[in-house]
Amino acid sequence: MRNKNLHWFSVLLPVVLGLLVVTLANGATPIAKSTFDVDDEGWTIVGEIQGPPEYSEVGGNPGGHIFVEYNLYYTWYFRAPSKFYGDVSAAYGQTLTFDLQQLYTDYQITTSDDVILTGAGITLVFDTPYNPGSHWTAYGIPLNESAGWIKWDTGEQPSQEEMIDVLSSLESLQIRGEFRADYWSSAITGLDNVVLNGIDPLGSIEGYVTDCQTGAPIEGVLVIATQKPTKVSDFTDENGYYKLVDLEPGVWLLIGIKKGYKPHIARVKVEAGKTTRHDFCMEPK
Repeated sequence: MRNKNLHWFSVLLPVVLGLLVVTLANGATPIAKSTFDVDDEGWTIVGEIQGPPEYSEVGGNPGGHIFVEYNLYYTWYFRAPSKFYGDVSAAYGQTLTFDLQQLYTDYQITTSDDVILTGAGITLVFDTPYNPGSHWTAYGIPLNESAGWIKWDTGEQPSQEEMIDVLSSLESLQIRGEFRADYWSSAITGLDNVVLNGIDPLGSIEGYVTDCQTGAPIEGVLVIATQKPTKVSDFTDENGYYKLVDLEPGVWLLIGIKKGYKPHIARVKVEAGKTTRHDFCMEPK
């Protein structure tokens, strides 16, 4: 982690990244998450400090959070519980997001192995661009081979196959907690809102319906998507817009029905995590 001393940088960059996190995670679905609203959710501390973290039901972002108080320069990490492990290959191309907070931001140290992923006999490390501030600081770590991950043993960028292999059998997820090297006073680091995002397993269809002769939008068209035994429907609004959501990937039979018009029938392919655009016009009878 590269030490940033400029006040404006330490204040504005977390805000900008927080907005980026929202953008990156948009359309994704959590594979696993910890918001610490009730307890520490099984997180542990590993490294030169070991054991369970402290838990507080207040002071998080919002709600509860976990934290560690330490008073010497120890290398230690927050380690995720079992719900984050196993085959999480759906997270490939998505993001790992979390919030960190320090009580004090003086005597900052430069670190590199800020996030560690281990799986399939491979350990990957990631160097985040800044230390957390005294307010909750958002992080969004892309989970792809070109985002800045390196192999711990060689320092080389992993291949796409290696990145997917790690996520397909994830055994350990660690987030660095120590950032301060003051031997004379204590330091505290808190963690909240850890989310391992994956591809939404469902897709959707949206579009606009118009009159084939006039080009005007048609309100009140019943649009039905069917894939046995499932049917999903919606009515077009005043702009002729419809949207069908929570559709399993595959080919759906789409039908548009409106009194005074010939039915519209089409086959539309739906992909996981994507919205398929299907506009159509209807011929008056």
